[in-house]
Amino acid sequence: SLTMSNTGKSLCDPIAKAIKKVFIFPYFKADGTINSIDITGATPLNDAFFLALINNTTPSNRLYPLPRASSVTSPRAESIFETYGDDTKDFIREGVRSVVMTLSKQSAIYLGKIKDWKCQDIGVILVDAEGNMILSSTAAGLGYGIRIDKGSLDATLVFAEDNVSQKIEVKFNFHPDERDENLRVVLASNMPGANLLLRNGLIDVNAVYTTITATAFTATMTSDFGDPTHPAKIEGLVKADFVLKKGSAVIVITTVTETAPGVYAFVYPTQTTGTLTLTATKAGFDFSRINTAIAVS
Repeated sequence: SLTMSNTGKSLCDPIAKAIKKVFIFPYFKADGTINSIDITGATPLNDAFFLALINNTTPSNRLYPLPRASSVTSPRAESIFETYGDDTKDFIREGVRSVVMTLSKQSAIYLGKIKDWKCQDIGVILVDAEGNMILSSTAAGLGYGIRIDKGSLDATLVFAEDNVSQKIEVKFNFHPDERDENLRVVLASNMPGANLLLRNGLIDVNAVYTTITATAFTATMTSDFGDPTHPAKIEGLVKADFVLKKGSAVIVITTVTETAPGVYAFVYPTQTTGTLTLTATKAGFDFSRINTAIAVS
């Protein structure tokens, strides 16, 4: 039987514009299923939806936006054929699609963040110049990250010169199983309020605990960025952002005071000798590193 498709088309088929941003999306969840987004319209693809994905407490379900990109190219290599003596051909496979992009004015620290994704099973969601979202869809109503050949991800720091700024060049290939005909464009107009071009990833937070007593300690909160002698401080946190525990028991914090940028003085009811742990939750940050033992003597 015939397997050919008809050749008529809608007059309103969305066409992607130049790519300006890439979101990393772990290809598999922790349970081994493929990460996906409901694109049927049953779940509103609004700003709250994407912020919830970016701030998801489970890293394997999280969306990771990279900075806005420049000079993005995505050529597909020529298809591979076997050619016979009479110049007839047999199709072997499609050529690989590669992506090359520049992240301008980025540091060596950020280079390390990207390299952490090497050899991971990841997909990417692309965002074009108009804020439209490009993803892969092979099942009705579900959108997937475009799977990346995990051995192909490469990131290189490009030093500044007299007339150019420092930057990071990122390269990767689509997985050989990815097919261009499975790509779908979700228009920005169908994602109310969700300007994906403005979305940033979470900032990792570090904590150093000092002056620990039975009733108080000081926590200095910093990010990985900044001059190593003066790392960037995490400012503006309040008591409601924190949970303090001893074992599994929650300790009701009395006060949290930011005594200097990123320096927080904690006061709590008297604790006997033991170990406390501090956790925090605030949109835009990942506090998983601060949950270290605070020894009360």
